[in-house]
Amino acid sequence: MSDVSESPDVVLLTIDCWRHDAPDEMDSFEALTAEYRRRDAICPAPATRGVFPAILAGQYYPFVYDGFDEIRDGARPLMELLAEAGYSTGGFVASNPFLSAWEPYFDTFWNDGLTVDSSLLPAKLDAVSETLRNATDYARFRGRVTTTELAERAERWYGRTDGPRFCWLHLMDVHVPFLPGFKRSVESGLVRTLRSHYEFSKHHSEVDGETLATLEALYWECVDYLDEQIGKVFDFIDDDAAVVVVGDHGEEFNHGKYGHARLYDECVRVPLFASPTAAEWFSGAEEVRQLDIPATIASNLGLDVPSNWEGAPHGDEARRSFLLNHSPMLNRAYTGIRTEDRKVIETFDAETRRQLRTEAYDLAADPDETKDVSGTVEWEGRLRDELDEFTSAEEVAGNMMEDGTDLHDSTVETRLRTLGYK
Repeated sequence: MSDVSESPDVVLLTIDCWRHDAPDEMDSFEALTAEYRRRDAICPAPATRGVFPAILAGQYYPFVYDGFDEIRDGARPLMELLAEAGYSTGGFVASNPFLSAWEPYFDTFWNDGLTVDSSLLPAKLDAVSETLRNATDYARFRGRVTTTELAERAERWYGRTDGPRFCWLHLMDVHVPFLPGFKRSVESGLVRTLRSHYEFSKHHSEVDGETLATLEALYWECVDYLDEQIGKVFDFIDDDAAVVVVGDHGEEFNHGKYGHARLYDECVRVPLFASPTAAEWFSGAEEVRQLDIPATIASNLGLDVPSNWEGAPHGDEARRSFLLNHSPMLNRAYTGIRTEDRKVIETFDAETRRQLRTEAYDLAADPDETKDVSGTVEWEGRLRDELDEFTSAEEVAGNMMEDGTDLHDSTVETRLRTLGYK
């Protein structure tokens, strides 16, 4: 890239827990993106911490993290490449502790103060402050940092920063605890809303049927709440910017549990939209691996793709994705492999590493994954062999399991608890 002044701004808009079917319920977003190219994106994991090494650095998470809040040397995230090419970089996160690890790679970064070492504060003062903040959020029946608030903060940076700019915004309006504003919460029933949050805080994914139904209804209210605000983001972006909008992962309601830990398409298939400037970057195959997003952006800007990236520029052929997750709360580890029309999932006890279950799904015939065909189809064995080869590699086997319990920052720990992770 010889003259970055001629390069477009790049805006990456990621939406937490944005299911593949959510855009169909978002009329304002549909109007704003009428000229965008729509694709499905396939996640390498069903949770935020697992997907962003792919979205930002083209790698599976076992190759990237070094502890809870450190990125390994040599990871070479997209932001680093763009900065070296002359881009200004800004990251704006609506309060998610899992994303603070990326702060060092941005010129400007904001994540609701979650990068502040609150261990410097007296523990009692810190606890009181967090309790008051959470109580205020619930009193308003709205999330910690709304899309409107985050857009205003990003807009100030965008307006005072010379281009070309790389701007990343991560939205949290459709993440549990589902707080879709006071009006929608009243319409849903305040008691039912608060009860569902209480039951979730006690039981997490193992909620009863009534609570699950309430959580699902509130999820869609939050999607509507997001749609009401999302225009604030599009208002300040230059018309010729290369904009990519993608869910980080989905949300599971229809397989007997609630949450985003398992590897069903409810969690690992999400929407992707590309603005007219970026639309041709994502022509070709209908499904885009999240793993390929940074390489697709970099290559179309004339940048060399780092040799240690697993991802490659998006092309005509659909590519298989490996799927990984460790859920300490469920004491489970999950591995999987997904092609355009088939999937194999293996479930393990996280402590003993003992395999508990194998599932196989014919996605072409059964896109909702209602019929497990394991043991009855010849292709299952081939996919399992490929999956075993990937997961037995030293780097994956040694770093798939993560210990998120050793946290020294009480603000981060409290925020994780509020989001349902502890």
